Amino acid sequence: MLGDAPRLALELVADGLSAPVYVTHAGGERLWVVEQPGRIRIIDDGRARERLFLDLEDAVSCCREQGMLGLAFHPEYETNGRFFITYSDLRGDLILSELAGGPDRADPSSERVVLRIPHRDYDDHYGGMLEFGEDGYLYFSTGDGGGISDPGRNAQDLDSLLGKILRLDVDAVQGEEPYAVPPDNPFVGQDGRGEIWSYGFRNPWRFSFDAMTGVLWVGDVGQDRAEEISRHVDGRGADFGWDIVEARRCNRPRQRCDRTDLVPPIVEYQQIEGISQAILGGYVYRGTAQPELQGWYLFAETYEGPIWAIPSTTEPLDELPEPFDSELFITSFGQDADGEILLTAFQGAVYRVTTASAGD
Repeated sequence: MLGDAPRLALELVADGLSAPVYVTHAGGERLWVVEQPGRIRIIDDGRARERLFLDLEDAVSCCREQGMLGLAFHPEYETNGRFFITYSDLRGDLILSELAGGPDRADPSSERVVLRIPHRDYDDHYGGMLEFGEDGYLYFSTGDGGGISDPGRNAQDLDSLLGKILRLDVDAVQGEEPYAVPPDNPFVGQDGRGEIWSYGFRNPWRFSFDAMTGVLWVGDVGQDRAEEISRHVDGRGADFGWDIVEARRCNRPRQRCDRTDLVPPIVEYQQIEGISQAILGGYVYRGTAQPELQGWYLFAETYEGPIWAIPSTTEPLDELPEPFDSELFITSFGQDADGEILLTAFQGAVYRVTTASAGD
């Protein structure tokens, strides 16, 4: 049973942005917004600064599903100035880079490529989400490399870094690599790539960990049959199913596929013919300003912007609750330093998710 879902509302944080695709914080009150063409801009006191924090537009291929995709500040950013970005470069490859930043500006010349993943056959399915876990490691989502039904069979291939969530130690080096593989990663010492934490994804554009429980939530954009949200205790070694299944539906083969040991979705909904759809994974609310939202997981649909709230402890759902219709082209969820949930809209704005009073 879902119970009474909280009534959602939106509060404008800032506008005047250009193609914002992600918003996050560096531990203080200010916000940093990723703009798809290859820029990062600071929001300070409700206004987007004219002067850019970072401009890599000349190095980034854009747009559609390409561009600058993700941003994560090192947990010790205030003292070490380290932050990480993902983007598609001019060859189409998926790049994870580290840069040095100060309070107001980053140094583009400080860029150090941490990981380059070849991605030249198709210009879609990049993933690109970055998040530091409570364990101090950097988690990084990658799409399957694009095309119909994962023609490269990357998502199920443990020798490929595509269609995965990776877990990296960016505070160490290992051989010639500018990062180390954590020794407790699930495939260390086995066949396949040790960087892999979870696999079986098509395009995991956004994922998050519940700040209270550590549970992993992933929104995986579907192909032509279903959109899905999946949940796992932590994601370690988990197979989320693509391209064997699309949500719960057999994909390869279309009949009698083996679902053994696959992580089933918590939420799935059928795509509508002729309407572009792309699910957006969000966050479990653990802030304090909206007590009605405590413990609810928020996610959305990009086009036309319906936003749903479901209990984070729910069993798999057969049907969705009524959404809040934002009427926005939502590109991503994010959080501020207090755990309040934000979203970016392609219309050029950042909003804070709130709840509506009974009289509204």
